[in-house]
Amino acid sequence: MIDFDLIVQSMPNLLQGALLSCQIAFMAGCLGFVLGVPLAFCELSNIWPLRALVWIYVNLFRGTPMLVQI
Repeated sequence: MIDFDLIVQSMPNLLQGALLSCQIAFMAGCLGFVLGVPLAFCELSNIWPLRALVWIYVNLFRGTPMLVQI
């Protein structure tokens, strides 16, 4: 049987966890944008050492599993 009292009692904690998850996702998106835009401009530049550093950075993160990055 489903215990609806337990669900009702747990609802504030579940909503608090959902809010925290949304905050973390928002901050990760902002950080990705702040890092991604300058890196994209560096990738498009004509300065080859800068492009090489961005290439290494991008391929390093693409090549590692997400669980290792976490």
